[in-house]
Amino acid sequence: MFNKTRLSVSVLLATSGLLVISAPVSASQTTLSSQVFANFSNIQIDDQHQDIEDWQLDVKRFYLNLDHQFNDDWSLTVTTDVQWQRQQDPTDIWFRHAYIKRNFNQGSTLKIGVAELPWIDYIARRVGYRYVDPSLTPKNKLAGPTDLGIHYGHKSAHFSYAVSAITGGGFQKPTVGDRIDLEVSAVWHINKQFDFALGAYQGTRALDKDEAEKNHTAERFNAALSYLHQGVRFGVEYVYNNNWNQVNKIPNNAPQARLNYLAYPVYLYR
Repeated sequence: MFNKTRLSVSVLLATSGLLVISAPVSASQTTLSSQVFANFSNIQIDDQHQDIEDWQLDVKRFYLNLDHQFNDDWSLTVTTDVQWQRQQDPTDIWFRHAYIKRNFNQGSTLKIGVAELPWIDYIARRVGYRYVDPSLTPKNKLAGPTDLGIHYGHKSAHFSYAVSAITGGGFQKPTVGDRIDLEVSAVWHINKQFDFALGAYQGTRALDKDEAEKNHTAERFNAALSYLHQGVRFGVEYVYNNNWNQVNKIPNNAPQARLNYLAYPVYLYR
């Protein structure tokens, strides 16, 4: 991209902009696999030199996955997550997933532990390129991918929904506040191509932990209309938030609303 202060040229290590490596190894009912999302790019900053310049590698995500199937109804999933950005030390090892899953009849599931949250789990699949450019809510730090709690979901041909009762602290630094946060989503599959989705979040995001006061409740509302068919993706997403970062602060911030395309206006790939 070009601007007054910075030139960045990227070589993307796959057609989607990322290098993806998957190596499943099965023994009995256990599967081990790994996945890497990396970006090799050249950054040039006008009139100065910084360590982040020149061609360097960014490891956006490095996953190690363990899946164990106890039987047709019960399974275990554990995924570790590490990032290594240019000129930075590797992050701690995070548990992005660590849950027990129970399958029920008619497309319903129950997950207990660190599992996918309703909105990001849905919208990321519709966007498809979240590692190149995150969708509206994670880009503005208004939603996370996983959290510790109890997660229930149901999928059918015409309607899907999901509900999570969670800590609100996220998976990177699990934190428990004084109350349970709730996140929900509902999706109307209008036809095989079009979806209309709604989502909502309410809680303290674990910002009321220990002696911190709870002065406000964090709220978020999402809506999206998207199209996906034979490699073509486009859509529009809306998000409204209120007191997202003001839970333990006295001022009451003004509600904010944003409207954006789903990461990119149009995706074309095969």
